Amino acid sequence: MTYTVNSACPLDCPDRCSFVVEVENQQVTKVTGSKSHPLTGGFVCSKAKHQVARQNSPDRVTKPLIKRNGAWQPTDWETAYSLIKEKLTGILENHGPKAILHFSGGGSEGLLQSFDQRFFNVLGGPTRPSGCVCWGSGLRAQEYDFGAVYFHSWSDLVNARTIILWGRDPMVTNLHIVPFIKEAKAKGAKVVVINPLEVESVQLADYHVAPRPGTDGALAMAMAHVLLAERELDMDFISDHVYGFEEFVKRAKDCSPQWAQEITGVPAERIRELALLYGKNKPGAILLGYGLQRYSNGGQTIRAIDALAALTGNIGVPGGGVNYGHRYWKMVINSLAGQEFVTETRTIPFAKMASGIAAAQDPPIKAIFVSKFNPITQLPDSNLLKQAFRGVEFKVVLDFFLNDSAEEADLFLPVATSFEQSDIILNSWNEYGLYAEQAIPPRGEAKTELEIFSRLAGEFGLQDKFGTYSREEWLQLAIEPLRELGINLETFKGGPVRCPIFEQVAWEDRKFATPSGKYELFSAGAAEETGDPLPGYGALGPLGDEELAREYPLQLMTPHPKFSLHSSFFTPDLQDLPNHPILRLHPDEGKGRYLAKGDRAIVETSVGEMMAVVELTAGVRPGMAVILEGSWIKDGGGVNRLISQVEADMGGGTAYYDCRCQVRKYNIDSIE
Repeated sequence: MTYTVNSACPLDCPDRCSFVVEVENQQVTKVTGSKSHPLTGGFVCSKAKHQVARQNSPDRVTKPLIKRNGAWQPTDWETAYSLIKEKLTGILENHGPKAILHFSGGGSEGLLQSFDQRFFNVLGGPTRPSGCVCWGSGLRAQEYDFGAVYFHSWSDLVNARTIILWGRDPMVTNLHIVPFIKEAKAKGAKVVVINPLEVESVQLADYHVAPRPGTDGALAMAMAHVLLAERELDMDFISDHVYGFEEFVKRAKDCSPQWAQEITGVPAERIRELALLYGKNKPGAILLGYGLQRYSNGGQTIRAIDALAALTGNIGVPGGGVNYGHRYWKMVINSLAGQEFVTETRTIPFAKMASGIAAAQDPPIKAIFVSKFNPITQLPDSNLLKQAFRGVEFKVVLDFFLNDSAEEADLFLPVATSFEQSDIILNSWNEYGLYAEQAIPPRGEAKTELEIFSRLAGEFGLQDKFGTYSREEWLQLAIEPLRELGINLETFKGGPVRCPIFEQVAWEDRKFATPSGKYELFSAGAAEETGDPLPGYGALGPLGDEELAREYPLQLMTPHPKFSLHSSFFTPDLQDLPNHPILRLHPDEGKGRYLAKGDRAIVETSVGEMMAVVELTAGVRPGMAVILEGSWIKDGGGVNRLISQVEADMGGGTAYYDCRCQVRKYNIDSIE
């Protein structure tokens, strides 16, 4: 039997495509783009296409596994549930719920993907990670500046006369926004790409500016200096809507283009040209990427860029804005995570997790549960984190594959994919929410998280608190606040739903959610968290360590792959990849190390080393090394083995890019 269903991409991605899923003989055979979606209709990216292969992969685990004597053995669900109850009961009686560390990631998105959180909250509240591995520093920065995080509609880009893709590479990470950029360009807009790398989106650009990694804040402050010196300011906006202008002027006065040239490597005249383009050719839209804030100074960098929009009045106008993300949907739905049941809480920063697990006392960490996440691969200092996992007595992982974190578990629970369950999937980068219809039954013995944690709640006698609703009833509960706005579950089933409170132009009313009610260049909240109330060029960690630079002279950057999304959606059997990841270097760096294309090299940092295959390209500036993140340690990858534990300046961000390395040619005696 052959049929199609309407579904949606579960990836934590800006596009969040609407799917048409083709099914034949109870197997997903093809995914195409639904033309009903106003923004993504008609085509899907390579990440979407790979989901079909992942769905049907022979490596997918579809039966519970238990580890005995260091080896995996199949087991049944009843044994799995009994073991979890036995282990957790003892831990709860002797140590309390904080002795359980719970990771709940964004590997599969959806309103019904929070039942792991609900279970542990009903249980009393576990230890959880704090901060963020993705966008935390930037979020906090914009909360200080604007009071909340809002985003212009993609379609508003056609009103821009200048578009700055600052650390953002939409040709790789946000493909469906590209047509709007091209339309704006066809109407005369100038497009600037600011990125240390010659990324794919440079082909969209009129100008490519390549600062040294981690120095974007200095570039932004120097641009502010030029705007002030040349009086390219919107004084009406500043007078009516900006708090702290005079204090900011004093700081920016010392941030000349010549000063920034020494820091960024961007010529002073180029900085001046860029500032005047943005200041004169209005309206100007800035699209921020996440790489910008993956440094020790990441929050300050975003605040410095935001300040450019405040100075020029590019806020609250069509074609303007500093676009990072939005949280409109969270304002109009009910959370199902059960936070109201928490009686105890403790956190360990994501950025310091490797050392934090071992350091946790009163109580120590006795159990780890992982869902929708692969922390050993994805968090800093993977080797140390693996050791920390091994020191914990009971570990459970829910996933589709035996990834690096799963291999360290005692119990593996196979979960259903997004094709095997119905859900509503929302978006933090455009305004649409989508209903994903179940296409096929769960493969093998895989179960949904709702099934698994409902059963566990029953095992602990907590089902009354946890709830006993069906999937549709849970969805109706989640979207209940939308009923007042004329939206119900049938609305979602009928096609993409635009968030009813989403504003086409962010902050058009100029009513900011800050303590002063204005855009805040001077933020008391920022001062309380960081000691500095003003935007500026903040201090770097390892990248700013001159002594470390002598031993590890290259700046290591680990951007996203085009074909996958972090390690949860990386399966090497689906990619045409070598046994080791690609190391991209400038030809001059290769020549100085006697490295040619295809050579194997050792990449070393202060916390680890790994092997990689060399690729030489002028698209990487001298002084840099680039390895894509996401590949698994067990397959020869795992670049986070090289990343030290560095927390960013605000928002608990993880400073992945604040890293130095050395590269040497591989020989048989150079690595264990």
